[in-house]
Amino acid sequence: MKYKSDFMKNVFLLCAIALIAVGFSACSLDNINPDQPGVPITGKSDTSTTVIANTSLVGTWNIVTDTVSYQGNFMYHGTAGDQYIFTKYGNLYINNGFNAQVDTAVYTIYSDNTVKYTTSYWKANNTASRVPLTVGPYKISDLTSNTLTLTEDIKSNSTTYYEQIKFTKAP
Repeated sequence: MKYKSDFMKNVFLLCAIALIAVGFSACSLDNINPDQPGVPITGKSDTSTTVIANTSLVGTWNIVTDTVSYQGNFMYHGTAGDQYIFTKYGNLYINNGFNAQVDTAVYTIYSDNTVKYTTSYWKANNTASRVPLTVGPYKISDLTSNTLTLTEDIKSNSTTYYEQIKFTKAP
């Protein structure tokens, strides 16, 4: 009788383990906040436990205009919901209707008054990637309690890229 009881306990335990394993394997990483790869600038993809040293950009900034000059000139006028959200922990969340862009990134402000960010997830024109991509440097100017301008001006022998994003602070 003891043999049958032990056998039933083992079968029950095996079924419970199998059920738990099936439950975990059914979860998609996109739905359970996956671990993100380290980001080259900071070595972290989430700095949510340490407040950064320079918090001058912290807040929600609405895009007024996003002017791009690269193989043509484009000016995008921001609409409701087009924002850059800089957190005090060094995280940046971007929602920009220009190219249907969504970014999740870690940003760093440098002593020369520039900012760079490295994406841990980005999506533009319905194409998504988790490959880290460093963006910038953007020169920080016109920074007041209500306005911000970020300008990127890259010149090389083969190309010139210019972008200027003007923001107003969200209430």
